[in-house]
Amino acid sequence: MLKLNEIINLKDYKCLVGLGNIGKEYASTRHNLGFVFLDVMKEKFYSSDFKSNRNYSISSLEITINEVHENIAQEKNSISSEPKSIKNNFTKNSDQNNFPKVQKKHHIDFIKPSTYMNSSGLAVLSYMKNKNVKPEEVLVVHDDLETDEYEIKIKHGGGTAGHKGLKSITSAIGSEYSRVKVGIGHPGHGVAEFVLKAIKMDKWNIAIERWIDSNIKLD
Repeated sequence: MLKLNEIINLKDYKCLVGLGNIGKEYASTRHNLGFVFLDVMKEKFYSSDFKSNRNYSISSLEITINEVHENIAQEKNSISSEPKSIKNNFTKNSDQNNFPKVQKKHHIDFIKPSTYMNSSGLAVLSYMKNKNVKPEEVLVVHDDLETDEYEIKIKHGGGTAGHKGLKSITSAIGSEYSRVKVGIGHPGHGVAEFVLKAIKMDKWNIAIERWIDSNIKLD
């Protein structure tokens, strides 16, 4: 189920962290859906190839943001204080959507921790120190037992719901980061086996791609 009102604007973040475990034996497991999410992002937005660092692999993306020119915006505010007749004339002869724009570059990194799930916080903290990134500029993507299978939700701050990767990150940087919760449903028992069992990823790739198309903006 897509939550169309839940929109992520990439310009609000400097880092997307996908949680998972390194190694081929984990590649097609539910616990690695954070890695899968970033792989789909990389293909859709043509970010750079992942390169290994000591604590994480990193792929980078540069996007162009169009913003109203500051001087024009100030002029607009000035006009709004003029008499009604002047404002009306401005409205008739000017299309506010045609204000000159300034193009700015925004850099965002996709991070896959190589510290294994339970020590994800070490990788995230290392990256944040290297890049001078604040917790509120970090978006973490992870599998979620409490969310229905194939449903994807956004959460800002809060608890970890027992997720060991989130526990590690919260311990390292606090809880003021945002999350994308990729729902896997709860098996009722045998959680460890459930999240680490190899499965087919076809439906997951489709669900994630559709959600990204509907819920992620670039400007």
